[in-house]
Amino acid sequence: MSVGSLANTPVTWLRRLYDPAGGAPATKRLGNLSGRVQPLSGAERAQYGTELASVTHRVYFAGTPDVRASDLLELPGGVELIVRSVRDVDLLGRYVAVDAESQT
Repeated sequence: MSVGSLANTPVTWLRRLYDPAGGAPATKRLGNLSGRVQPLSGAERAQYGTELASVTHRVYFAGTPDVRASDLLELPGGVELIVRSVRDVDLLGRYVAVDAESQT
């Protein structure tokens, strides 16, 4: 089974852009992705709690989209996640695992 076959949640990918002159940040839509969104278990949340990281969800994307830390992922129903880390787990470019924190 591949991550691509599990990609069943539409995700809107956004990035905050900051004005070098100090103006208000703008949010740019970078596209739509399909991913498998998985809330973390209690044990995983406890592990992140000891590492001083606030992670509530893990999202798997097929391929290697250029998702970066601090990007925003909007899920159906208005749930917004801020990306904390992105990992190419198998180092083969088949999928990336994104650790994210719920903002809503």
